[in-house]
This record gives sequence, structure tokens and C-alpha cells, in this order.
Amino acid sequence: MEQNSLIPPNIFGFRHQSGTIDCVSALVSEIYTSLIQKNYLNAAFLDIQSAVPSVRIPKLLEIRHSIGFPHLLTNYLGKLFSPLIFHSSLDKKNRVQKTLYRGLPQGSPLSSILFISYILEIAQLQIPSKILLYADDNLPLPS
Repeated sequence: MEQNSLIPPNIFGFRHQSGTIDCVSALVSEIYTSLIQKNYLNAAFLDIQSAVPSVRIPKLLEIRHSIGFPHLLTNYLGKLFSPLIFHSSLDKKNRVQKTLYRGLPQGSPLSSILFISYILEIAQLQIPSKILLYADDNLPLPS
């Protein structure tokens, strides 16, 4: 994704040489520019709670397919992160099936890469605002 320039420059974290310092520098630059121009800078610091484990796997697979991710690998990811199905019964009449949907495992290097592709749509929103993204933290800066 990095080599094919699929990740916009406003996504920080989970990337080689694009971390906390880079994100804070971008924010400080926006603050400084607003001060020089004698403008206000509005900001909303947003955190997506339990972001990585809450990833909707079907949506992730759809995004990966749309950016040209290999079909075979997309199918493999679908199987790897497929929902768990539990069956239980007390007797022959009372059978219960429960499907447990799960997102990506927290802390896995693969999860970090997949999460970046999951938030690409946020980074590329066409709104009158600059958005800085660091992992699961979002900072919209309205113009």
C-alpha cells in the first residue's frame, strides 16, 4: 500500500517513518498558520473506541477489493476473520446457534495494515476540512 501511494499523507501511525511526531508537527503547522493569518482554528479530537476489534470484516474486504487487493488474498482474509458459530443444545428440541462477529485482533501487525485500509475513506473525504488521522484518533480541522 505504501509503495503504491494508496495511503494519503494525512494518515499517521502504523506506517514506516510516519508517526506521532509527524502528526503533531502537522497539527502545530496548522496552528501556526492560523495564528499568522489571525484566524481561529477549530478542532475536534475524536477517538474511535475499540476501533480495531470493531472493524466490520465484510466492509474491510469490500474496501480491499476496491483498491485492487489480490482476490485470492482477500478471500483468505475473509476466511481468517470469519465469524465464529457456536452450537449448543440441552436436548434434541432446544438447539441454539449463536454467531459471534469479531473485528481484527488488537496488537497484530496484520491488523494495523488492514486498519489503515479500513480508514482510507475517512482520510479521503471531500469536505471543507483537513483531517489528520493517527491510528484510531481523528482530528478534523474545519477550514
